[in-house]
Amino acid sequence: MSTWSRATRASRLLVTDPHAFWARARSIVGGGGPEPTPRGRVRRIDMQGVRFDVDLDLDPRMRKMARGTYEPEVSALLRRLLREGDVLIDVGANIGYLSAVGLGSVGRSGAVHAFEPVPRYLERLRSLAALNPSRHLRVNGLALGDEPGHAAIAVTRLANIGWNTMVPGFMPADHLGETIDVPVTTLDAYVSEHRLDRIRVVKVDTEGYEFPVLRGFAETLRRHPAPPYLIVEIAPGAYARLGTSLGELRDYMSGLGYDSVDTTLTRSVDLAELGRTTDVVFVPRGSGSAVMSA
Repeated sequence: MSTWSRATRASRLLVTDPHAFWARARSIVGGGGPEPTPRGRVRRIDMQGVRFDVDLDLDPRMRKMARGTYEPEVSALLRRLLREGDVLIDVGANIGYLSAVGLGSVGRSGAVHAFEPVPRYLERLRSLAALNPSRHLRVNGLALGDEPGHAAIAVTRLANIGWNTMVPGFMPADHLGETIDVPVTTLDAYVSEHRLDRIRVVKVDTEGYEFPVLRGFAETLRRHPAPPYLIVEIAPGAYARLGTSLGELRDYMSGLGYDSVDTTLTRSVDLAELGRTTDVVFVPRGSGSAVMSA
């Protein structure tokens, strides 16, 4: 794509998303001149040397991001598990807050591979990459599942940027803003294509679609010499709509050699007993004691 075409595409963001426009425009001109300073309700924060812009008008949760208190358990766990040079895969990255946490933890020699299929949030994720050119953030406008192709994702009309799901019928009709057709691949295919190693953590937050994502990762989990830790948001209400159950997820992950614990890494979690959406950590069997002392 020519520089002029890129500039034209980026300029369309000026009306719909000014903060994303400035980050994209800066990347087009190669970083010449002073970096635009966030204005109005946008706040730039520093996360272990990673710059992240918080748009306070986007979602009520942005205030927690600005204070560094958003998703505190998952953020703390990422910082605990990740080390310089590691690879984090962020599935359902949204605008990239947890990708930024990961970037700060893996350092300049590590990498974050982020997946976000909703275009409006994908642009903000790309803005994060543009703001941090010395870090390795690979942005993918893809959804993940158990087979490649295309699928529909429901995007909410509510002030909740994370409420977007590929589970058919899971989003109530009065929450639905639009439905978008998105490309889908598998994590197995992606890892193989990009020859990823040193995968330390995979974070999955896909509003009920986590089981298909994990099924599409089974080959890698079976053959990887050092299986990664999986931080997965599990939405029990989605499983009947997918024609499966939490018991099947429990048995599937156990068959792959994983135990399930809470985000403190101190208590076992019985997946079949979950009654509400919960963050669960899948720990490679036999490595639990090492994780708990990390």
